[in-house]
Amino acid sequence: MNYKEVIESRYNRQNWQLLLHDIFGSKIKFWNHPSSVQTNSPFAKQAFWLGTITLSDEQTIAVYEVELADSVDIERNRRGIRDMLLTTWRNNGNAGAFMFCYRKNESVLRFSYVSESWKFADDGSYQKESTDTRRFTYLLGEGHRSRTAIQQFERLRDSGLSLKDLTKAFSVDAVSDMFFDGYKKQYENIIFYITGKRMVKVANKWEERLEGQPCETIMWQFARAVGGDLQSPTTEKAVRDYVKKLMGRLVFLQFLQKKGWLGVGIHDEWGSGDPEFIQNLFKDCPDKDHFVNKVLNLLFNDLNTERKDDLSKLSTLNSQLIKIPYLNGGLFEREADDEMEFPLPAKYMQSLLDFFASYNFTIDENDPDDAEVGVDPEMLGRIFENLLEDNKDKGAFYTPKEIVGYMCRESLIAYLQPSSGAFARKHRPTLERREDLRPRHWLRSLPDGLAERAIPLPYCLGRHQPAPSR
Repeated sequence: MNYKEVIESRYNRQNWQLLLHDIFGSKIKFWNHPSSVQTNSPFAKQAFWLGTITLSDEQTIAVYEVELADSVDIERNRRGIRDMLLTTWRNNGNAGAFMFCYRKNESVLRFSYVSESWKFADDGSYQKESTDTRRFTYLLGEGHRSRTAIQQFERLRDSGLSLKDLTKAFSVDAVSDMFFDGYKKQYENIIFYITGKRMVKVANKWEERLEGQPCETIMWQFARAVGGDLQSPTTEKAVRDYVKKLMGRLVFLQFLQKKGWLGVGIHDEWGSGDPEFIQNLFKDCPDKDHFVNKVLNLLFNDLNTERKDDLSKLSTLNSQLIKIPYLNGGLFEREADDEMEFPLPAKYMQSLLDFFASYNFTIDENDPDDAEVGVDPEMLGRIFENLLEDNKDKGAFYTPKEIVGYMCRESLIAYLQPSSGAFARKHRPTLERREDLRPRHWLRSLPDGLAERAIPLPYCLGRHQPAPSR
């Protein structure tokens, strides 16, 4: 069955039933007449129970269809959508639910898998950890990248179809592993073209071997910059560092363009930009072998330079006035290696950008219990920790968001304790439930003098707007 045709189209109940039947076979039963489900949620116009999946371990998953209310932002109201049928599937004895949430005459679909929290016990069994719910979700339909979803559904189809397999198939960690492996392969291919060397496994050990001819045009530039020759370790490390920086910039820009901040019309609002801006720049570039120097370096300079009205120098390339935000974060600061010619054959850049385009880059501020399945900004930390050389020797490690959240909660409680011990004791349970720490009723009720000093945690990539030009 062609999963792509179903997943990349507007929601159609019959087509999705055929797809699920292709995965679960006789384990799934759809009712001839779907039953209406009572919901008091303001998020839903109506909901239907379509059927039930009985997994290989006898756990059951309910399948629901929800037509969302007009006021719901289908791309952002994740928690409300997650919880609206929670009582229903739990009271029916299900271990979780599939939910197809859509609006008529709209092309986007939110598919969610919701379950209670399970974990591996010491004896290797899969046991319920708590009654807290976890939700893994995809934004699908016309205009949304589907490779991740297709691969996860195919992985599920080929699994043992137990609850453990279901949770593993939709795990964000699985997608992150898949993306990182592909990212590393793209990096290795570019390094092989420039240096002629690859890492080869010999007798269970990895060795670097010369397996091709180096690109002398690029290698000599780096050699002269570091005072080495074509084969010196310092030259090769300089090449590796530059390629990692280039790829790191490009993966960061995938999140930025997903947010609609790239290629915004000069009179348009931030957020209305081209979600495939980088890919389209490459497609329209007449000299693709020099895309880095002739196009990307212009973009990087824009991102690192304050400009009147944020007007981009790229406007001269595409004959329309566009704006690019000034980030001022150091990532795009111009360095000596940015002055070098970097003639990378088009096939390598095409492969890298196609790889990025096949994944869903999510900018939502996920928490461990509520995650959109895709590549989230935490991947930048994993790339930093695993690909940049000498990090561990220097003590540079990426701190996972769970640990950061814990540190922030405990710091806030410690800050409140001396001035308002009763307040801190009262609201500790709220903080320990891992709710985010943005201003809520409890923050507004801070004692006099504390409210003015309280600083909410950063909204990070999912909330900020670019600073206006001065």
